[in-house]
Amino acid sequence: MLRRTALGMLVIIGLALVSACGGASQPQAETIKIGFFGPMSGNSASDGTHSMYAAKLAIDQANANQTVPGKTFELITYDDQLDPNQAITVAQKLVTEDKVRAVIGGSYSSTTRAAAPVFQQAGIPMLAAYATHPEVTKTGSMIFRVIYITTVQGNALAVYATTKLNYRNFHVLNINNDYGRSITEAFTKTAQANHSTIVSASEYASDATDFSSQIATIKAKPADALILVGYYAQSADIIKQVRQAGITLPIIGSDGLDSPSLVELGGSDVEGVILATDFSRNDPRSIVQNFIREYRNAHGIDPDVVASSTYDATNLLIDAFKRSPDSSSSAIRDTLAATQTYEGVTGAIVFTPEREVNKTVLFVKIERGAFTFLDKLDPSQLP
Repeated sequence: MLRRTALGMLVIIGLALVSACGGASQPQAETIKIGFFGPMSGNSASDGTHSMYAAKLAIDQANANQTVPGKTFELITYDDQLDPNQAITVAQKLVTEDKVRAVIGGSYSSTTRAAAPVFQQAGIPMLAAYATHPEVTKTGSMIFRVIYITTVQGNALAVYATTKLNYRNFHVLNINNDYGRSITEAFTKTAQANHSTIVSASEYASDATDFSSQIATIKAKPADALILVGYYAQSADIIKQVRQAGITLPIIGSDGLDSPSLVELGGSDVEGVILATDFSRNDPRSIVQNFIREYRNAHGIDPDVVASSTYDATNLLIDAFKRSPDSSSSAIRDTLAATQTYEGVTGAIVFTPEREVNKTVLFVKIERGAFTFLDKLDPSQLP
């Protein structure tokens, strides 16, 4: 009896010890903070918000699927208001207050260029999702990009317009910032090399609403097409005013126009517009169609080029945490740099030594309010 009592006590004590350990075989998951900044207010709120939605979707999926065993991810988001000074403030908060391990740059070139030195100095890797100015990654070894640069896009627009569409005379209208000028410079150089003429070249300010003077210039001389470089909100206004002026020129736009909001704002006037992009809604791959469906289910809208690029950037970062020997920022940077091939919704991602990607440029056309795939240009087809 005493022996049985003693054994019973040992069992009770053993159970108590196991309970006290709280299941030592199941340690609490480590929380990894990932920073995000983008324009979530003002005229560009759609891009910043869509980008944030995509990052959140990727984070939520990784946590739900336990993609990285023993780790959960927390997305820390800030509105940079499309203001370089605000972008610097936000970057400093992410580094000093939130202590993030890595950052997704969900903003334009001007704000991304302002924020990048903060992350570089702090030794925190940043993936620029859709900031395309060539100088972004030149900040330093911590800065990566998952979309082609403005020079590539400008070259692609010129090659497509001159060799695929056989146009030879162009009006060019661009926003007067890093993005607009860099694409326009590359387009002009390549178009002229292909024996084409720039009939007129005009710029507009980021807060402009009246484009009558630029439209008068376009209307004054004949051309084969209008090259429009900018973002969806102003571009919708420009296209409407161009059509209201009786100008029926074909319009070829930069990837900043790739947003459902362009169709919502521009209506029937944007029918037939051709855009450069790195995302095709018609891509039959399951990874693409699953993304479109899950993004739509989560947010009630279809993804666009900024959402798709941000989704790839975030998932690539999560994959780096899975592949990395540890979760330090320096190890994640090295793992990102060593990426051989990552298959994303925008295609294969392989980093060059300069932390850039060589990706195919796609062309889509707005038909009946939908973005329909037209053609593509591989890097080997570009100067």
